[in-house]
Amino acid sequence: MKRGRKFSACLAVVSLVVALTVPVQAAFANSTGNSESIPISRLAGTDRYETAAKISQAGWANNSSAYAVLSAGMDNNLVDSLTAAPLAKMKNAPILLTQGDKLNDDTKAELQRLGVTTVYVTSGIGVITQPVLDELKAMQITVISLGGADRFATALNIANVVGMHGKLVVASAYSNADALSIASIAAAQGMPILLSNPDKLSDNVAAYLDSVKSSVQQTYVVGGTGVINTTVENSLPHPVRLGGADRFDTNMIVLGTFSLTLHGDTVYVANGEDNHLVDALTGSILAAKNSTAIVLTSNPMQEKTKQLLGGMFPLNGVVALGGDSLVSQTDLEEVLSYTNFTDNGGTVGPADTANPLALTGNIQITGNNTTLQNADISNNLYVTGENVNLNNLKVSGVVILEPSGGGTITLNNVTAKGIVMSKDATGTFRLNDVTAEALLTVNKDPIKVAIGGNTKITNTLITSETTLDGGDGVGTFGNLIITGIPQADGSTPDLSVQLAGTFQEPVMVASQATVTAMAGATVNKIGVVTININDKVSLQGTINSVDVYQVGNLEIADGSAINKITIYTNTSITVDKTATVGGITKFNNAVLTLNGDGAQNVGSSN
Repeated sequence: MKRGRKFSACLAVVSLVVALTVPVQAAFANSTGNSESIPISRLAGTDRYETAAKISQAGWANNSSAYAVLSAGMDNNLVDSLTAAPLAKMKNAPILLTQGDKLNDDTKAELQRLGVTTVYVTSGIGVITQPVLDELKAMQITVISLGGADRFATALNIANVVGMHGKLVVASAYSNADALSIASIAAAQGMPILLSNPDKLSDNVAAYLDSVKSSVQQTYVVGGTGVINTTVENSLPHPVRLGGADRFDTNMIVLGTFSLTLHGDTVYVANGEDNHLVDALTGSILAAKNSTAIVLTSNPMQEKTKQLLGGMFPLNGVVALGGDSLVSQTDLEEVLSYTNFTDNGGTVGPADTANPLALTGNIQITGNNTTLQNADISNNLYVTGENVNLNNLKVSGVVILEPSGGGTITLNNVTAKGIVMSKDATGTFRLNDVTAEALLTVNKDPIKVAIGGNTKITNTLITSETTLDGGDGVGTFGNLIITGIPQADGSTPDLSVQLAGTFQEPVMVASQATVTAMAGATVNKIGVVTININDKVSLQGTINSVDVYQVGNLEIADGSAINKITIYTNTSITVDKTATVGGITKFNNAVLTLNGDGAQNVGSSN
């Protein structure tokens, strides 16, 4: 079963998942629970050099690679290769390690197995010495040295090979874990990684940023203000800080921020302590190849890391990088166990609403025409099946819903931290008297989400084709944002969302999308907050008001009626032939451009 979208969706609300996973057996009426575990595998050698070779063998098992990245394996020199993952991904190359005075034997054997013809060396000759380079040349391998005068120059040399594609990362030059938290993600998205002092950019990094700033859409500053202060942050183009109280918090924030771009079915776990970071370094390219994440841990595993991994359920597998002394097998088995209940046509849970069944850990329910009722679940609930009812539940984590066969999943009186709709075929979700801090759709095919009763969702994120039914307006989707998932090149696909029922609160559109107010719907306000200058928002149906805050590029489709439009930025509006707009108001000296055959159907603008 493909679970990549589900695990990344859980990550999107990972800050909402606070329960610790400890599996137990539990008995349901007409059902028996089985204790199961997400598969755990391990890539580990007798030392870091052999571990890097095994990671390479896992990523390039049946095919060769013309390229490899060669880095110094000594702790004092790891900084030279902190920024290498985007280069390795660009060249489809493993990251291998060597000692400074001789080419490591495991590395040499792996270079020969792969048939490598070009090696990028990430340290200068003072670290990876001439005898190593001579041995590479004797193997008929071309050596390209990227080592600079210092760690900042080395990172710049790598960045110049990777190129600028709209986004970049700035990490601390002296806190290696922060850069490794984002290395696999930066690699997957082609973002170069630069290094900084705590309180000042080096002159060459500042000059580079000045030369590319016009093409930078976002700079991700990784780590707290203790490692990169606000003065540095404010000097960067369009900065966004991703930093927590420590390296493990920062890792969690990074993974949560980019969760919707992670589509792999497996997550990697590596030791995040200073003396053992090297496995996360060499594993970053493998994670990038598989569009997934690296979770940093200590040994023993901290409670918050257990919560993070437990909150990713369901997964297809977890791979530990390094030996048991670095990533504890016992801790992984504890966190990744869950209880599975399979029952077709039965009732799961007691009939007595006053005495709900307490279930500890992650719970999976599989079955058609099944009811799960009257239960308290301490972590996540994963439900798949056709025509499933969930009644009177308290879920401390996330509810992941996947109807099968185009069926329906109905929630009645359910409280959860987050609710995720994930579907590879059409399905319907009905939420009656449901309370959740977040609701997220990541479906592949069109679905419908309908709320009723006193449903209260705090934040709703729609990232895929969805029909939303607001019912009679008593319930609410809360802060509702429509946004496509960014692709590796920074673009977002055209997203289609239909609105039925009543929407008293604003519906915010943050990417290219077609938003349709269906016949009989009441849509009070749509706000446009797109970032990409090429994104266009097409509106259809009857809408009371539209506010344009960022990158105004609107189309008012035929037959649509907008009472008023307010623009706060320069805006181009194309009005189709039979569409009407009551009036347009401009603020902040915004410039309005009107196009289309229906431009004459626009009321006064001021």
